[in-house]
Amino acid sequence: MSTAISMKTGTVRQAWSAGRGSNLVEVDALHVRLFAGPDVVSQVSLRIAPGEIVGLIGESGSGKTTIACALLGHVRRGAHIVGGRISVAGQDLLGGKRPAKSITPCPS
Repeated sequence: MSTAISMKTGTVRQAWSAGRGSNLVEVDALHVRLFAGPDVVSQVSLRIAPGEIVGLIGESGSGKTTIACALLGHVRRGAHIVGGRISVAGQDLLGGKRPAKSITPCPS
């Protein structure tokens, strides 16, 4: 079981059969923006089943670390989550709070 996400195209390829039980991680329409302006990540959605291996693939600055930090409940300094949902093991990491959610800074 593996999933590769191309940050350049925003596509997700899955090499396993979906729909076999609940997902360990669910990300729906994640949207992270810098306080100073531009979007860092926009409309990222993915599902990770227990035991699944996931690789984020993309060019430098494409949002890989931003997504990984968000999955740990963090954002980089100067960024905030403006939309979407992140659930890990059934727990909503964003606490259902909207709009703009700033979380503990992600170590750089």
